[in-house]
Amino acid sequence: MRITLAPALAGALVAGLLAPASGIAVTATIRVEGASATLVPQRTTTLPDAGTTVVTDDLDGDAVTVPARSATAQLRLATREAGLPLGFDIFDFGPGPVSFTTVIGPDATPSDFSSSWRVKVNHAATQVGADEVLLAPGDEVLWSFGDPGAPELDVTAPAAPVAAGTPFTVTVRAFDNAGVATPAAGATVRYGPATATADASGRARLSGDGAGPGSVTATAPGAVRDAAAVCSYAADPSACGLPAVPIAGSPSCRAVPARPSPGPVRATPATRATLIAQQRIAQAAIRRANAVSAWLDAGIVGADICPGAFGARVLGPGITPASGGAARDLPAPSPRSIAVPAGGTAGTSGVRATAAQATINRAIAVTALRRANAVRARLGRGLTGGDVRDGEIGSAALAPGLQIAAAIPAGEPPAPSRTAAVAAGRGAGASGLGPEDTARTTRIAIAAMARANAALDRARAGLTAAQFRDGAITAADLAPELR
Repeated sequence: MRITLAPALAGALVAGLLAPASGIAVTATIRVEGASATLVPQRTTTLPDAGTTVVTDDLDGDAVTVPARSATAQLRLATREAGLPLGFDIFDFGPGPVSFTTVIGPDATPSDFSSSWRVKVNHAATQVGADEVLLAPGDEVLWSFGDPGAPELDVTAPAAPVAAGTPFTVTVRAFDNAGVATPAAGATVRYGPATATADASGRARLSGDGAGPGSVTATAPGAVRDAAAVCSYAADPSACGLPAVPIAGSPSCRAVPARPSPGPVRATPATRATLIAQQRIAQAAIRRANAVSAWLDAGIVGADICPGAFGARVLGPGITPASGGAARDLPAPSPRSIAVPAGGTAGTSGVRATAAQATINRAIAVTALRRANAVRARLGRGLTGGDVRDGEIGSAALAPGLQIAAAIPAGEPPAPSRTAAVAAGRGAGASGLGPEDTARTTRIAIAAMARANAALDRARAGLTAAQFRDGAITAADLAPELR
């Protein structure tokens, strides 16, 4: 349906948001809650730098051109992937037509508008149409059907896996359209067959059920539902992605240190000292990421792997696992050292508080983030048997109770993984000396440092099965006594 509105009203509706800086690969999340069910569970979407896309109404063929980074464009991608019809009315504003979403899946706006589709970003209702809502890095988008003023529930559950029978607490908050949160007292919380009621502080207590990956859901009359992932394990922690439990009294993998959060970055004017600090942080992140990459390229050895870390999942074709392995003492992990070159003050003497220098700093920071992301992706279940030196996987790396019944070479050996090449700051865009420009570059540099440090800490603590692809280990990787 196409409806023409006055230009003055059009201007009021389309005024507003600015697109974030381009050139950096960013993601947001989107979720769609229907009247009686979740139509699209929370999914991550990669946002394009710029451009437009044509969104077509599945019901009558109407089309509208919107920014590719808009909430409307991202809804189109989500509904198409979920196989859901999407319908909308088109309003002619004068400057250009815009859409008003009326149908997603089975839920359609009635003629009296007693219920309708609403979009919220980061828990706050948008003040412009969805076509004009340009998503930024980390944005959380929620489409919900019903009363436009209904509160939105948000449930927070433990991120760490929970052992069976271990109590854990979830917190439920209710966000109004302004994004203001209050405890969702009285909300019903469900986890498997168990049900609990949130107290006056919005908290509810449950216990791990040992069923593996699951979810906790929160509902309340007249509110938009929410869910959070929970994983609970019984005897085998690998059901939740953890290394198998070592034999009692044996050393286990060293814990990855918890680094403190850097906290928010305030918007401050650019100074020479600030620009030098940005450069040093970004360059340090590059050195750390490169050090981890070089460490992996040198070839993984048995001591780099946490004792008892490898279950049957990582064993490839030709290797036949068996249960009933004898109890054994596991050695302490002793990964090879990772040498990170020290930084210096060379190259900073010519730094001045100029727009050109700010642009250079932005490019360095973006390069650092891309490099850190590339190493993180490699360690995110990206390693193969080709990364392991032949004959290095001994019985110490196998999960307790697991043994090798047979190991026969099968097929071509897997190629080693590689840290993805990144363009040196290409597409980072120009940066000025304004407070927000300075803060944005600092945030990018700090994010790069945090991700590079996380990769460095993981490698220094010892590798686990979580860093290897399914079926990554071949017969050639096994120590002679296991073949």
